[in-house]
Amino acid sequence: MKNRLAFTLTAAVTAAVAMLGSACSATTGGSSNGSGASNVDAVSPGVTGDMINVTRRGFDGDVNSPIGRMFTAVLNYYNQQGGVAGHKLNPVPMPSGNETDPKASQAEVSQKDCLAISQANPKIYAVLGDAFIPGFDSCLSSHGIAVVLSGNLIVPDDLTSQAPYAAGLGITPRKAAEAMTAVLGSTGYLTGAGNVAVVDVPEVEAYQPAVRNTLIPALRKAGAGKVTEYSLPGAGTDPAADKAAAANLVLRMNAEHVDRVVLFGEAPGLAAVTKQMISQKFTPRIAAMGGMISEGPKSTGLGDAPADVLQQFVGVGWSADTATPDQLTKLTTDNTAARKCAQILTDAHLSDENDLLRGLSMCDSLNLFIAALAHADPQHLNAKSFADGVGKVGDFDATTTFKAKFSDTEHAGVNAYKRVEYQSACKCFVSTGDPVAING
Repeated sequence: MKNRLAFTLTAAVTAAVAMLGSACSATTGGSSNGSGASNVDAVSPGVTGDMINVTRRGFDGDVNSPIGRMFTAVLNYYNQQGGVAGHKLNPVPMPSGNETDPKASQAEVSQKDCLAISQANPKIYAVLGDAFIPGFDSCLSSHGIAVVLSGNLIVPDDLTSQAPYAAGLGITPRKAAEAMTAVLGSTGYLTGAGNVAVVDVPEVEAYQPAVRNTLIPALRKAGAGKVTEYSLPGAGTDPAADKAAAANLVLRMNAEHVDRVVLFGEAPGLAAVTKQMISQKFTPRIAAMGGMISEGPKSTGLGDAPADVLQQFVGVGWSADTATPDQLTKLTTDNTAARKCAQILTDAHLSDENDLLRGLSMCDSLNLFIAALAHADPQHLNAKSFADGVGKVGDFDATTTFKAKFSDTEHAGVNAYKRVEYQSACKCFVSTGDPVAING
């Protein structure tokens, strides 16, 4: 459930991942300092009087829409507690570039959306609760607009270079690869493995360097025999094309006697691979991670998998289980930050599960925003002061992330993982054990 939204966001943005928007600062008129960031004003134009103007994707100004009710309820609570750095948070509509050309690339759409936000009236200080979108977030940085990410999704290893004024709850491909290796090595997954396939989607997810430089060498060192990268072309944009590409890839893996399949990424098209494995009755032991497994077997393409396939499945996750009502209830009971956020929403008469899921993400964004700007001079609030403040946050209590930590060089805060396994009693995936810190 929680990452029902995160997984949907992944589906919406993975087509942009391979098309980085470094050209944005060259075409938008933003003054760049060479790192993708602009030479920001001493005070952001998005700070007016005692207000900080903020927005979020999907908020069109209608405070009675599902997103509008959740967004304003959370902002109102924090404003009642004193706001941020002595300022109240003012929700403003998120403009759109209104790209109508169906042939427009995701990079073109992202750039138009960025320009619309940079030219908005009133001006915007920060975009809250968004997934990382290459081109879009780097373009916002070039215009001196902060971005607070959420969703526990994968973000680039070089986030601080691509989008210097973006930060939030994400995990880098390198850390995801290290977590995957650690779990596979400790669970017996690699015992007796003769031919391990690592499946990625380089056309829509920029994770190939982590696959080649971190994951594959580590799997070999951990005892895997042969380890081969299998790339799925163009997954996630055309279901029919995904199915055909997945079918061909599975036929190839079967012919090459693969006995382990590691799905590395969160592109929706990866689920087509597991569906084809089940359809073709080719059932090596499967491993997957993150947003792909967050909704349970169905989102992983294993909804029709035999019991033995599910029992042998190994997953790696970095956020709490929220795929079932019982899991969500447990989270909002046991986790202090989640319990507080749930109460905010309940007090605002928002009890729908989707309201809660959106609200948890928004609470994380605002809590990080507040924590970062607590280190800023209220007289000099700009995107750089947000980014500098993130570097001073350190350990961070999140609603769903197992452990989060920020520093000057680490603006993607997810920093721990758990093994995930299938449980027949709930027909769901469940994280097990204590969180394990990545890199100790």
